[in-house]
Amino acid sequence: MGKKLTVDSPYSEIITWDNARFKDIFTRVQVDQIKDNFRKYDQDQDGYLNNMDVKFMMESLGEPKTHQEITSIINEVDTDNDGKVSFSDFLVMLISPSAQSPEMEPGCPALEQPILNRIYNSGLASKAKFFEEAIFNSRDKTNENYEAVQNRIKEKKKIEQMKKDEEEKERLEKERIEKEKQESKARLAARAAIFSQ
Repeated sequence: MGKKLTVDSPYSEIITWDNARFKDIFTRVQVDQIKDNFRKYDQDQDGYLNNMDVKFMMESLGEPKTHQEITSIINEVDTDNDGKVSFSDFLVMLISPSAQSPEMEPGCPALEQPILNRIYNSGLASKAKFFEEAIFNSRDKTNENYEAVQNRIKEKKKIEQMKKDEEEKERLEKERIEKEKQESKARLAARAAIFSQ
């Protein structure tokens, strides 16, 4: 596998790590989101997720776990058995079984790698979708919210303009009717004046 990735590793290093394992899996934006989440959960900022960090992460994701379950989760993804989840381990944990290898049959070369075998057999890989959704949902939604607000503002302005246009049509129609009434009264007055002479 080579050297471990850290949360500060550049995108180019992440996608080329371990025979470019993440090349077609994570985009630059996704990696940035994953880094932000890793930093958020790494409360002591030591570059690893220890028991307390994983406990905090699981509670933040609405999935509180017991100490034994936390230890089990860490052991399932901890490649160097130091009792902590490195950033590399964290990335591997997010890979679904289908992304790890085109086929995940027994005897598949990818399953011969200890970490992939442990994740695939542990059932943790089936939770990758949960983690991916949690990361997706915790992304910075500023641009999306800005666009939604801008769209609502445009729609509101469009509705206001339509209302103004309709009010203007009504005003013009009333003016036309009033003008016709005045012209009709003037014609009647002129006729009355002619007949009264």
